[in-house]
Parts: sequence; C-alpha cells; structure tokens
Amino acid sequence: MKKGIFLLVVLFIQTSCSLSEDCFKKSGNFVSKVFETEEFSNLYIGNGIAVNIKEGNEQEVVVVAGENLIDNIKVYVQDGVLFLEDKNDCNLNRDYGKTTVTITTPTLININSKTEQPIRSIGILTFPTLRLISMDDGSTAGTGDFYFDVAVSQLVVESNNASAFYINGTCSELSLNFYAGNGKFKGQQLVAQTIKLFHRGSNDVELFPIQSIEGNLYGTGDAILKNNPPSINVQQHYTGRLILN
Repeated sequence: MKKGIFLLVVLFIQTSCSLSEDCFKKSGNFVSKVFETEEFSNLYIGNGIAVNIKEGNEQEVVVVAGENLIDNIKVYVQDGVLFLEDKNDCNLNRDYGKTTVTITTPTLININSKTEQPIRSIGILTFPTLRLISMDDGSTAGTGDFYFDVAVSQLVVESNNASAFYINGTCSELSLNFYAGNGKFKGQQLVAQTIKLFHRGSNDVELFPIQSIEGNLYGTGDAILKNNPPSINVQQHYTGRLILN
C-alpha cells in the first residue's frame, strides 16, 4: 500500500515537472487590448473565445482577457480573414473560456466558428450577405451558440453539430442548412421573405416565411412554421415533419 502511494507521488511530481508553467498560471486581472489589423471581410473564431460583433464605420478589434494570458491571444489577418486564436492551451489553475473579443466592422460576410463560446451581435447587423458557419470537420468543431439581430438581404446558416442559432430581425432570403447533428434554429422572430431549407438534423427548426419555403427534410427534426406562406414545397424524406402554423 505504502509502495503504491509512493509511486503515485513520484508519478505526480514527474508529471508536474513536465508541464509548462502556463498550466499553473492564473489569469490575473482582466485587461483590454486594441489590435490594429489589415482589412478583413471574413472571420475565423478559434476555440475558447467569445465574440461580440457590431457594425461601424471603422474596423476595430478589442480583446479582453486576463493580464497573464492576453499576450497569447493571437489576432491577425490572412487573405481577408480575421483569425482569433487562444494559444493558452493548458489551464489547470484558471477558468476556461474567459476571453472576449469585440469586433467593429463596416463589412462582414463569413463567420466561421470553431469555438464553444457564444457569438453575439451588438445592435442590428445590416451586412448585405451574412454566412454563419459552425461545422465539425473532424479536427475542429464549433459548438457555440449564435445570438444575432439582423436586417440583411441574404442569411446563410451551415451547421452539422450542436450549435443553436437565435436569430431575430428580417432577411430577404434565408438559406438554412443543417447537414447533421442536434443543432437548433430559433427563427420564429426572423421574418424571412423566402426560405430554402436542407435539414438532416435531429432537432427542430422554427421559421417565419412570408412568401415561400422550399427544401427537404431528411432527418428526425421538424420544421415548425410560425407563418404559412402562399408557396410551400418541402419534401419529407424521413420522420421529420413540416408543421404548419
């Protein structure tokens, strides 16, 4: 028994010595840092980062994180994509997911989420086309939820995992694509003139079409309409059903 305890203590000491000092580093007081970047129109959000997005005349990126960690938050632009990455990989002695980035920009097209933290709009976003992407590609996955107010021409949503989309406002065209997973779309307060739907997920989607809805239901999740448009052309291929208002 004593020998077993001794071996466990030795193993713990060896493991501790092999760990980086970053593993035991506390976050410290929260501080903010403004990053100057090249122009961007697309966004990639890495793991562990919460994001707020607001529309404004000038591009600005402000990071809020612990003073001991903020230098390892990487913000850079490559080929028109703003990358946000948290390089603080080891966190034995601190809370996880406390980094928040607030982005102000006059233009934004794609938001590619690989974070489990929430992504929110501040105010109403009026970008002509906005794509919200939360895909598990086998190596990285975004499971964070989206909370957006929009007034856009085209809104595109693509997901194959567990992200939830809480979207309010208006759009001329909604293209909603749930390729797999149990993600949900709460669009009962998103007034969409036309909707194109591909749904192979297991959760329900709630929609408010005005003129038309067309598409396919391949999974077990239902498409619940909060308004019945004059044109409805949705094919039901499995147990998921189109439920009219």
